[in-house]
This record gives sequence, structure tokens and C-alpha cells, in this order.
Amino acid sequence: MGKKVAVSLKKGPSPRYLHILGKSFEDDELVQIADEMYEWFLDDQNYWLKDFCISRMFGTKRISEFAKRSDYFRQMLGVCKDMQESKLVKIGFAMQSPTMAIFALKNVAGWRNEGQLSDGTDEKEYEDE
Repeated sequence: MGKKVAVSLKKGPSPRYLHILGKSFEDDELVQIADEMYEWFLDDQNYWLKDFCISRMFGTKRISEFAKRSDYFRQMLGVCKDMQESKLVKIGFAMQSPTMAIFALKNVAGWRNEGQLSDGTDEKEYEDE
């Protein structure tokens, strides 16, 4: 006869934040989140979109989902990204060594040193002839 193995049926702790992470937002809630995001960016201390997402317990990928579902959210996200870019430029100008601000602008706002603009058009198209 084989040995009997004791199996614990004790259930472990349930995930504390699962109700927030998996939350499905209604359209009116997306409008509210968009307004909160804009108001959050009005504070001079807030300049990084990812920090807003972290404070609300959703990842930045969810922001893209929200923008696809709500035209209002998409427009407000565009305004907030412009605010983020503007704040990063100001931070870069204010710093003695603006390397991090330049790095951020290249990655979140599509800035480049030369050759091509962030919208994909050639820089030379805008030069005076």
C-alpha cells in the first residue's frame, strides 16, 4: 500500500487589488478619468503620464484602450501629452544638465536631433528655398 500524502485545502490570500486592476470602465467613467488626468497635469509637479496611471492603478496600455473607446478621452489624452512635452522642455531648459529631459522628449514626444520630424516628414520640406 502506498503512502498517503496530506493535501492542504487551505486557500491563500486573495489578491488585494484585483478589483481595481481588472475593472471595466463605463463611458461616463472614461470622461471622468480624462478630466482627472487633465486636472492632474495642471499641477506643475505632475509631468509624467505614467505617474498618473500608477496613481490610478492602471497601466499605460489601458490608456490606449480608453482612447480607442472614447473620443473625448482621446482628445484629452492628446492635450495631456502636449502638456507633458511642454513641461519636459521647460525642465530641460531649467537644468544645467538636461540629458534626462532630452532623452524623455525623444522617447515620449518623438523628438529627433536631425533629419526627420516626429510626424515622419522630411525636415527639408520646411526649409526656405
